[in-house]
Parts: sequence; C-alpha cells; structure tokens
Amino acid sequence: MLEEVLKDDVMSYTRTLLITVLLSFAAAGVQAATVTVTDANSDFSVTYNTDDAGAFGTLFLSNNTIFFVPDNFTAQSNNGAGFASISETLNLQLNATTPGFTFETFVLDEDGDYIANGAGTEVSASGEMRVRAGDDPATTYLDGFDFIDNGDLGPATQQWAGSATIDQNDGWMGTTSTVFLTLQNVLTANSTFQGEGAFIQKKFEGVSISVNPVPVPAAVWLFASALAGLFGWRRRRN
Repeated sequence: MLEEVLKDDVMSYTRTLLITVLLSFAAAGVQAATVTVTDANSDFSVTYNTDDAGAFGTLFLSNNTIFFVPDNFTAQSNNGAGFASISETLNLQLNATTPGFTFETFVLDEDGDYIANGAGTEVSASGEMRVRAGDDPATTYLDGFDFIDNGDLGPATQQWAGSATIDQNDGWMGTTSTVFLTLQNVLTANSTFQGEGAFIQKKFEGVSISVNPVPVPAAVWLFASALAGLFGWRRRRN
C-alpha cells in the first residue's frame, strides 16, 4: 500500500515538474521573440515580435531610419495559374530615447522588381503605413500607395516603387514619445494563359522618421521675455 502511494506521489511530482519545464520553455520562447533594436545614432528604439516579421525579414535601425531587406517577399504565377498573392502585417513600437524628443514625420519608401510576360498577365503592389500615438492609441493616421501594371511587357525585368507620408498635413501633431507603427504589404501576380509568366518581389522597405525636441509653448517664451525685461528694468534702476 505504502509503495503504491509513493509511486503515485512520484508520478504526480514528475508530471508537475514536466509541466513546469514546458511552461518555462514556452515563456522563454515568447520572451525571445520580442526584441528591441537600438542604434547609437538614433533618437528612438524599436520593439517588435520577430515571429510576426514573416517576409519582411530582419529589421535594421540606422540613424533615424528603419529598414528591411526582404529575401522572399515574392508573388508568382505561371501558365495561366491565376492570381497568386503574399501579404504581411508588422506592428512596431517606437520609443524616443533622446529626452524631450517626440516623433514628427514618417516617410515610407519601398521598391522592387517584376516581370509581366504575356497579354493576360498582371502584377500589383500595395503598401500601407499606420501611426498611433502612445497617449491616444484609438486614433489612427494612415497613408499608403498602390502600384499596378498589366499587359505584355515581355520577359525583361521592370522596376516598381511606392511611398507614403504621415505628418502635420494628416493631422499628426507629434506630441508623444511613444508611437505604434504598423506596416502592411500585399503583392499579387496573375497569369491567364499557358506560356505566360508574372512575377513581382519587394527588395527594400524603409521608414525615415524625424524626431524633434518638444516645442516650447508661446506662453513660456512670453513669460521668459517678461522676466528678462523686468530684470533689465531693475538693473537700470539700480
């Protein structure tokens, strides 16, 4: 009887230990997927989940520019196979690392190449950039681009590019030190007939960001000017 009780206790302990180890590995995996990228010459850091990067590839930060060099962001359709597409969405958190600085302007630039060989072929690329302030995440600022080309362009490789900008013209006032940035891309390729081929790929994506000091309110300047005038008047009287 005692032997059976001890055996049950050992088995229960073993199961508990195994579950604990598995949960620890799972937690470690989740933590390892979230990384923060910094650069000595940048005014902000970028935090994101590498598991969500997908075809975007590895994120790089140089000065105040975020960029990717994808190696497999591709859509291809041959011999009348119809539409083929690839899409990815990536969320980034940007935190200003220079004290007193906030985010002002976001400029997205992308490019790649494609082939549309056949009268029934078509390729397209669309990109979207969304910005939300850390102190007002419910409000979204959005800009994007759409590229499309069809017709028989032959087997020669062509180039495509797209850009988007979010700044004060879109209502963005740049008064926050934390930003949530979302990037989204969709590439499509279509071939209608046998012997045709359509191919499109993204080769570069970059977001240039201007980060500037928080402007001093006009009232503060007026107050400072008044103090300077008062002190000057006192010195003249003395």
